Amino acid sequence: MTTEDFEAQARALAHELRNPLNAMRLNLEMLREDLRSLGAGAETLEIADSIGREIDQLAEIATAFRDFACHLEPRREEVEIAELCLDLAAFLKPQLDGAGVRLACDCRPSPVRGDRTLLRQAILNLLLNALESRPQEGGLIRLRCRAENGGARVTITDNGNGPGPDPESHFRLFSSTKPGGTGIGLPLARKIARLHGGGVTLRSGSEGGAVAVLTLGPRPVSPEDER
Repeated sequence: MTTEDFEAQARALAHELRNPLNAMRLNLEMLREDLRSLGAGAETLEIADSIGREIDQLAEIATAFRDFACHLEPRREEVEIAELCLDLAAFLKPQLDGAGVRLACDCRPSPVRGDRTLLRQAILNLLLNALESRPQEGGLIRLRCRAENGGARVTITDNGNGPGPDPESHFRLFSSTKPGGTGIGLPLARKIARLHGGGVTLRSGSEGGAVAVLTLGPRPVSPEDER
């Protein structure tokens, strides 16, 4: 596949994703009105609001993926990585509970400047990779973040099948060992990390499973940084 073909497919994918997301947003607004007229409680309305926030997040991700495939210039905003990690832990809780997986978080303040949407997607991809690597129901995922060298380090450890003898193979675009996998998650996470002055590595854990480490610089990489 040529670069031009990939960019065209990325634009088409983003377009196909945004259309149903726009419809979902409109339908959710009508549902909110119905819920209010029926006297729904605050907890129910908060669930609807949470769904709306995730729809908006998905729309941003679709746009970011399109831009990433062509030319990506990360925003430079203050991002607290610990807060981002804890938000993702809450977001994934229903999925984790349904799979019988415990997520242990140890997140300390780790501020950086970068693109909140892209960084959220990178960490989410690594967490989902850990979740999908389990050989069966149950398990434990450890999520740890620390400030480091003016940037941040996020470490995700699981007790799944491990990355195998060639961890780098998991970063080849469109290459996946999981049924139904797209082969985009890990390469995209690494690309985002590199745009933020860091990287992503994957290795076997000392007691089995896998250890994914995402590092971030204090700010995104700019053309001036690369000279």
